[in-house]
Amino acid sequence: MVEAAVNENPDIPGFIKTYSPPFPVGTASGLGALEFMQWPQGQRPLVPLMVLIDRTGMIRAQFSGLDANFFNDDEDKHIREEAEKLLKEGVPRAPKSAPKSKSK
Repeated sequence: MVEAAVNENPDIPGFIKTYSPPFPVGTASGLGALEFMQWPQGQRPLVPLMVLIDRTGMIRAQFSGLDANFFNDDEDKHIREEAEKLLKEGVPRAPKSAPKSKSK
């Protein structure tokens, strides 16, 4: 898990002191975050913005403040359910390498 503040001049040390997150916290540009999420142009984003990325770097789910059924009193449960879906998939297997030929 990673946290990225997209607001201007975020107080990262204050956030860390207040919430003691057990994951990295940093910043990202708001426009860069929306481009990464492939947010539809012309649709106003509403925070929070959350993206779940699988082990291969693919966006598998994303939510915004527009998703009232996700960000509600059960949001911790919803986040856990989405994360567990990805965790159950396990680590992708490395492709098998061709057998090494013996030199004579």
